[in-house]
Amino acid sequence: MPRHALLSMKKFLVSALALVGVVAGSPAQQTVQSAETGAVDRYKNEPIKRLVDAYVLDVVGALPLSSEATLERMNLQRVFKTKASEWHQVLRETLGLSDTFDTAILDLWLRWNAAARAEGKPYSAELFASQFTDNYFVDGSQIDVWPPGALEAAKMRIAAAQLNR
Repeated sequence: MPRHALLSMKKFLVSALALVGVVAGSPAQQTVQSAETGAVDRYKNEPIKRLVDAYVLDVVGALPLSSEATLERMNLQRVFKTKASEWHQVLRETLGLSDTFDTAILDLWLRWNAAARAEGKPYSAELFASQFTDNYFVDGSQIDVWPPGALEAAKMRIAAAQLNR
């Protein structure tokens, strides 16, 4: 689905997602504009970002079960008019995500998290999700582009991390 078509669904998504609080309590959600803080709403012009944040959180194992259940109840198939019905697959179809998208998420999560630990800084899954999503939506994003050997290296890092759990 073209980007402009996604943005045209803004009104429905903003109201639906605000009602359900897909990533309630996360730093990403806490940026929602309020009279008290005047914070910028990162979802205001691109509500699809809230869904991609949830997708990323799910891939890294940090999506709350209540958010997962809410996403299932939202009937995103109807919203995006997809063949797929399960919310992950609806997003994959709607955004044209590749078969290696989850690998890109996991690999960057592992690398960015390791870099933060090396610097002695905390790095939350919510912060990662919002940064990943913002980078994904940048024009010309290379977030899921794999130079020769990079995909294989990413898969090896992920396998090693899973063995070390």
